[in-house]
Amino acid sequence: MTLDVEDVRPRVISDEAYEALNELRRFRHVFRNAYVLHFDVERLELVLRRAYELEPIYEDDLNKFLEFLNSLIIQQ
Repeated sequence: MTLDVEDVRPRVISDEAYEALNELRRFRHVFRNAYVLHFDVERLELVLRRAYELEPIYEDDLNKFLEFLNSLIIQQ
């Protein structure tokens, strides 16, 4: 979803959104595979901060993609 597919669709998410999503994915992987529930507080703060940073970025990315989809409807 980070790549423009020529003659098909533009990218859906920006590099910035991808990095934030990837951070959340890494945390999810650690969380799901943890046998001991002892987490690094600094790591949790980083993940939470990235999640809050992602919200406006992701919303903007998705709105741009929806504009692209709407333009396809209008062209028909």
